[in-house]
Amino acid sequence: MVQDSDTVLTFANENGGLNMHRSLGKFCVFALSCLLVSSSAAQHYTVTDVGTLDSDTDANALNSYALVVGTSAAPAFSGIVHAFSSKDGNVIDLGTLGGTRSFGEGVNNAGFIVGYSLLAGDSAVDSFVYHDGSMSDLGIGQSQATAINSSGQITGNSSFPGVQGSRAFLFSNGKNVNLGTLGGESFGLALNNAGEVTGAAYLPGGSVFYHAFLYRHGMMTDLGTLGGFVSVGTAINDKSQVAGNSDVPDHSALHAFLYSDGTMLNLGTLGGTMSGAGGINNAGVVVGGALLAGDQASHAFVYIPRKGMLDLNNLIPPDSGWVLEVATAINDRGEIVGRGTRNGEVRSHGFLLKPHGGH
Repeated sequence: MVQDSDTVLTFANENGGLNMHRSLGKFCVFALSCLLVSSSAAQHYTVTDVGTLDSDTDANALNSYALVVGTSAAPAFSGIVHAFSSKDGNVIDLGTLGGTRSFGEGVNNAGFIVGYSLLAGDSAVDSFVYHDGSMSDLGIGQSQATAINSSGQITGNSSFPGVQGSRAFLFSNGKNVNLGTLGGESFGLALNNAGEVTGAAYLPGGSVFYHAFLYRHGMMTDLGTLGGFVSVGTAINDKSQVAGNSDVPDHSALHAFLYSDGTMLNLGTLGGTMSGAGGINNAGVVVGGALLAGDQASHAFVYIPRKGMLDLNNLIPPDSGWVLEVATAINDRGEIVGRGTRNGEVRSHGFLLKPHGGH
């Protein structure tokens, strides 16, 4: 869900409750410079448009078979967006749970899609599961599902009886588990195939600061920051590596990070002041978006271990007509989805990158 250029993670007071969702196009990219390598040393990609329901389109997730899921302006409706799926140019409107808006957030290799939708009357938002042409309410009440793994476990944020505010959840085998908190509200944003969850949680005492967490073995662990006040985990792989973003020690900007084995690594930027991570695969390759020098534009990046952060616009055909603004997800085949513009158009397009070879 990416319609403008604010923050990688958006906290929004929507429908009467504080909701948090990934928004790598509501994008506030973040700072420093990192070790860049020549594009000749990196993988190159073909780029295709994932299609649209009508207008602005954000590609948010993909599975190992290049089934892409996201959110797009729906035909004939001004300002209304619907979740969609796309495969080989075939775009499907997933519909809603009765309201005017739905958001596609995650997909697994069995083709199950999750997200959230307004209900009839637009007075409440619930999580959905879509499969075989049918959208169903997850049945856990006010909630926003953000990711699904290979075994069908789902995470997101939800209200729970007797609990004030939202909590990260793990839905598994028909049971919705409250993952707890670091002191205030918590929000699940991604999970791996072991059922480990990352996201963000507010600190104790009514703090306005929030930290990335890793939920595993029944415990929520604070991942800390890059020296600032806030951090968010936006993606996790099967090696328990977490990608996300955090503010730097002088609190002047947010930077993408890679958390691995207890260490949070600052991934730097593309020359501007900010960057943010959107996805990670099992090779530890991270994708996201970063401001360029002068902070006038955001470009999608790929961070490759031992190579550094690379501008994806330098790795596609120069005559493609694309400007890749932010990357949101990467699978283990190295395929990448995100959002950009084409041929100078104002509206956004979802893109799919396919590598010519290995990294």
